[in-house]
Amino acid sequence: MSVFLGRPLTRTEEQLYNYCMNERQAIEFAKYITLPENASFELIENSVAMLLVRVKEAADGHTEIEYVSGQRRDTLRLT
Repeated sequence: MSVFLGRPLTRTEEQLYNYCMNERQAIEFAKYITLPENASFELIENSVAMLLVRVKEAADGHTEIEYVSGQRRDTLRLT
């Protein structure tokens, strides 16, 4: 089992970690996202979404993203 003994996270990295539950993602996202100290979950979520849209646009030149909602079938099973 490996243990990460790196530096402490910044406040923004901590906020992003609490959103995405992935330390590496939080550190990378924090390079491009600035959040106020009392950022709401919705603000963090919108900031991450906008960052991902900017990355997608840079990659393929398109800003249109289609979201198709899914339905968890395992929660609908009757026992």
